[in-house]
Amino acid sequence: MKENIRYFKLLNNSIWKNWEVGKIYSEYDYDGSIVHYNVLYAALDSPYKDHWKEIKTIKFSIHGPMTSGQGEQAVRKYKKIIGKRGNWYVAFQENEADNIYFASKSKEYSDGFAGATLSFELEDGTIDKIQGPWHSNSDGLFDDTGYDIRNKYLTRGIIAKNKTNGEWHYPDEYNDVLHYEEVPVIGEYDRIENLAQKFANELNCKVYFAVKSSGGGSSHYKEPKKE
Repeated sequence: MKENIRYFKLLNNSIWKNWEVGKIYSEYDYDGSIVHYNVLYAALDSPYKDHWKEIKTIKFSIHGPMTSGQGEQAVRKYKKIIGKRGNWYVAFQENEADNIYFASKSKEYSDGFAGATLSFELEDGTIDKIQGPWHSNSDGLFDDTGYDIRNKYLTRGIIAKNKTNGEWHYPDEYNDVLHYEEVPVIGEYDRIENLAQKFANELNCKVYFAVKSSGGGSSHYKEPKKE
């Protein structure tokens, strides 16, 4: 069963339907499955705005197993996009922005992947062998080609009002959780950080956040900003 803890309330106020904080409601999703909504916190613009409750503690780790950059590259097929500065290879997958590679037109030798020659299988089955390509990002791709996939990163995050650091390589403990994702979500790379800033501004307090992606993880905090 899917459990939506927090995020939907910010995006869709009509979901409230007189729901009460601290109760669980079940509804049918668009695909016919049952979704359990655990109403832990009130939306920022709801009547419960001033009654935040420290109900949930969640452990969240930004660490994961080591992965091979060349191994990640080799198992995918790519679309080739020709830019002003060079050729770009973008993986055929929903989270396109996580696997972008760049080959410059102006260099005879490149140091990407320690100068190794990598093979990119294209959609028609042909193979491009590229010496020293660089693992790049959606901003560089957009600037050079106009191809916009800046909202196609797969990340998973948590935001809370309090945090206790765990031992090295062990999960941190987040208390008074404001937003939590059990599974990765497609969107902009900075979406969790931006949402954390929104919470900090609305609640007028420091909030802690952590993000995990295919490229690793990070954690930090946001303090209120005056507009």
